[in-house]
Amino acid sequence: MEIRNIIKYILFCKNTTLTQLANYLTIATNKKYNVDLLSKKLIRKTLRAEEFKLILEILGYEIKVVKKVEEN
Repeated sequence: MEIRNIIKYILFCKNTTLTQLANYLTIATNKKYNVDLLSKKLIRKTLRAEEFKLILEILGYEIKVVKKVEEN
């Protein structure tokens, strides 16, 4: 699943818009985020790992790395 779809799914589940997320990011980082910038980053797949982590934290989620079960 692409990061874009993960974020869109979480936003849907939390009844939050991309506009609200952009505002939360602006407050959290003191950098100007808007819907256009955020949308382009998601479409172009240029969202940095730190930004993804921050978005998840803002939305109440975290990244978890799990080792794959190897099949014989």
